[in-house]
Amino acid sequence: MASSAFPIRRTSAINDAIRRVAAEAQLPLLDVDLLFAEQSEHGLVGFELIEDYVHPTLYGHQLIAWQVWKAMELELEPSTGGALDRGLFERVVERRQAAPPPRSARWFYNQGVVLERQDRPELAMAAYRRAVELVPTYDAAMLNLAILLSNAGRFDEAQRLADRALEIDVANPSAHFIVATLTGHRGEWGPAAEGFREVLRLDANNVGALVGLGTAYVLLGRPDEARVSFDRVLELDPANAKANFHLGTMFAATDPDRARSHLERALRTDPEHADAHNNLGAILLDQGRAVDAESHFRQAIALSPGRPNFHYNLGLAFKALQR
Repeated sequence: MASSAFPIRRTSAINDAIRRVAAEAQLPLLDVDLLFAEQSEHGLVGFELIEDYVHPTLYGHQLIAWQVWKAMELELEPSTGGALDRGLFERVVERRQAAPPPRSARWFYNQGVVLERQDRPELAMAAYRRAVELVPTYDAAMLNLAILLSNAGRFDEAQRLADRALEIDVANPSAHFIVATLTGHRGEWGPAAEGFREVLRLDANNVGALVGLGTAYVLLGRPDEARVSFDRVLELDPANAKANFHLGTMFAATDPDRARSHLERALRTDPEHADAHNNLGAILLDQGRAVDAESHFRQAIALSPGRPNFHYNLGLAFKALQR
């Protein structure tokens, strides 16, 4: 199957090893990479064959099944008289489609994951809801649903689901993380910080919790503790946009060169971070680089045109450029 950056997936090296073994042992090989590429325009496999970047769609599975059928025909034809033809295959597929297997909570959960990765959140939420209906203690489905609800601004419903998931498994760091994040959305940064600290007690290297804790400390007026959290984030994930943005903002007044470096790194990871463009523009303007500052202010405005301070800063750049 297609390669993946995740070590638990079948990587290119494993695919190559399978091909070598098949050739050395003279065994039949079904090369799905090649099969799917041949079925795709310009060899670029899309969602018609792969539904979540890893798993085949129904049509993809049918293509694989037909190739397996053909391989069996080549191996067994002397004893079957060539009975394994395409017409028989199509009849088998038709019978299977007429009697689909029962769909379990796990099936609906997997469908939710697929739909979420296809950027179809409403359908994903419906699938997760169905999983929870079938298994009311399905905390993983609850948490995924809570995240989607939070992204949609439906914080109260998301909170109820996250609280339920936490009751089911009090040692689940993901549940604590989502509860803490939702608490922060309500502006309750003290309890949110406690929640993020609990995540870190369970999972000391949880980057999301470290970012959340640092953000909470910033909003609680505790910059030294925030800096410790963000520094730890960068030890684990040097390109983390949020940690670099916050550190860039924190150092703007005392160490502008360091601040500029952090903000530039944040923008390399997240080029659409409007506040990072604005803050970097302000530092560049103070350093006499008005042309570069203007560019960043314009990008900030393009990304978030309703922010008055972005327009004001662009005006300062114009003034420095005597326009």
